[in-house]
Amino acid sequence: MSSFRFLNLVRPFLPFLPEVCEPERKVPFNQKILWTAVTLLIFLVCSQVPLYGIMSSDSSDPLYWMRVISASKRGTLMELGISPIITSGMIMQLLAGANLIDIDLSLKEDRALFAGSQKLFAIIISLGQATVYVLTGLYGQPKDLGAGVCLLLIIQLVTAVLIVTLLDELLTKGYGLGSGISLFIATNICESIVWKAFCPTTVNTGRGPEFEGAIIALTPPSPPSQKRKRTLSPEPDLSLASEVIALPETGPSKRSFKPVPSLPPSPKKPKNISPSPKKTKAKADSSSGSAKITSFFKKE
Repeated sequence: MSSFRFLNLVRPFLPFLPEVCEPERKVPFNQKILWTAVTLLIFLVCSQVPLYGIMSSDSSDPLYWMRVISASKRGTLMELGISPIITSGMIMQLLAGANLIDIDLSLKEDRALFAGSQKLFAIIISLGQATVYVLTGLYGQPKDLGAGVCLLLIIQLVTAVLIVTLLDELLTKGYGLGSGISLFIATNICESIVWKAFCPTTVNTGRGPEFEGAIIALTPPSPPSQKRKRTLSPEPDLSLASEVIALPETGPSKRSFKPVPSLPPSPKKPKNISPSPKKTKAKADSSSGSAKITSFFKKE
């Protein structure tokens, strides 16, 4: 046991593992706040950058309830989140606590080997998780994506885990405030709360479009304007009349119209001028008077 140590297996990989150097002097409080803000900003940006090469899928997320704890987001660089870091740390802490590995944390060399082993195991675990995610069709069928895209997706996920590991190490070694893992989990939860409260996008819930944000959805809609709008009478639609009058075209540019037949002139009726009853009565009286005069002269 004394001749062989498990941590000695990690020693050849230490020169290839990126590392954050410890500060040579005490970092001021203002710089700690600045480094913490920059670290969280990088984490949030990585949570919004989508993976290159994935296919859009409308299926449900099988890891939805685990993403709050692992500070991950589906389809982005933070797909794996901090789960590889937590898993590797738990494994090494379990081995050290159960005395399955020979380590003395009071020695600087052993502490460096212990931190390097955690980092190496995090990369190995992220490589395994990324391979399983890609080959099981979480981002599309591998035969549709192609070997090059599948390899590119795995590289993106492993690189994102390495970036998160360095950010966590930056805060842990005294450049920032608190632990990186705790801050990442808290930031992810706060981001979800703020987005679900003030999200301006609309969704159709069956009762019409509504805001996705809870607080914005509580605001009453603006009442309709009470001003009367001046309405103009619509212009008559003459398309139907033109369709009734015009016949189908007989050529490319000529339109024929059917002539309307002219009606024959109506015959003129002769005017029957009948004398009025007053004139006929006066004429009869005059003729009877002249007859009486002639008969009177004859008697004499």
